[in-house]
Amino acid sequence: MCGAVINPVNIRLNASTIAFLLGHSQSATVIVDQEFFTLAEDSLKIMKEKSQGHFNPPLLVVVADEACDPEALRYALGQGAIEYEKFLESGDPDVAWKPPQDEWQSIALGYTSGTTASPKGVVLHHRGAYLMSLCNPLVWGMNEGAIYLWTLPMFHCNGWCFTWALAALCGTNICLRQVIFHAN
Repeated sequence: MCGAVINPVNIRLNASTIAFLLGHSQSATVIVDQEFFTLAEDSLKIMKEKSQGHFNPPLLVVVADEACDPEALRYALGQGAIEYEKFLESGDPDVAWKPPQDEWQSIALGYTSGTTASPKGVVLHHRGAYLMSLCNPLVWGMNEGAIYLWTLPMFHCNGWCFTWALAALCGTNICLRQVIFHAN
């Protein structure tokens, strides 16, 4: 609703690659889980070093999680990050939302892994996201209120529009910080 383009980033990438993605996408805001704050911070440091001049860092928003070590959140806030809930409170609840002027406008940006060169950006437009979000439930036989346990990172599935398909169905996304397997 803010007119931004979402760019989910693979948290398994190194700081240098993430710095490339943030710079190439011209990210204005970075929203990061507190567990990965230092990775984002390291990426921004690399961007600053490579800027060779004026560096205008993106707004850094950190998502707090009670299941994590609280020291990580304290550190992030001490470095100038804004806590996600506070960030949301700064918004205007009466904002007059305007839909995109063109259904072909970008809604999401994803990147290839960059195994053979620098990562390549892949753009998803509003029309494609809408169609995929409605097609997924049909193809996969998903019903209203579907529950989906993510076993593949969401940044992979951005182009598949599964998160939006679940929203269209009033479904539930279940995301685990880590999966623990027990051997019998």
